[in-house]
Amino acid sequence: MEGRRLCRRPAVAVQDTPDRWKAYERELKALQAAYDYLRTPQAAPEWPAAISRLVDAQQRARAAAVAFDERARDIAAAHYKHLHADLGQVQALTKAGYPEAKDWHVGEGFGGYFSDSLKESVDRLIEQLEAHVTKVARLSGMGAG
Repeated sequence: MEGRRLCRRPAVAVQDTPDRWKAYERELKALQAAYDYLRTPQAAPEWPAAISRLVDAQQRARAAAVAFDERARDIAAAHYKHLHADLGQVQALTKAGYPEAKDWHVGEGFGGYFSDSLKESVDRLIEQLEAHVTKVARLSGMGAG
């Protein structure tokens, strides 16, 4: 009975996590598509508009990551609180009825601290994309310095 009760605890923390993960995946794909478009000849005549769409996609991807991280933080905290259950996060969530959790990016929570957030990952990606776009603009004479 104790094992079954422990498996329900992650389910309480999950709430709308599956929907938030799907929203994140959708926004990340949209971000990648906006960036990929910039690398096509069709983007040249509308470069400022294409860059604007990239910025919008970056903001939506980051917001979706932050929304997912809210639930990930709850899941990580619940898992930390019940470490004695001898199940990893994915195992506990799968046993609680969320097999798709194997794809989720849930960081580590311990003592009120949360690390390895999805937002941090998206921020690193955005920095890489912006560095590339800035370099292209500079080398092509489109940017100031």
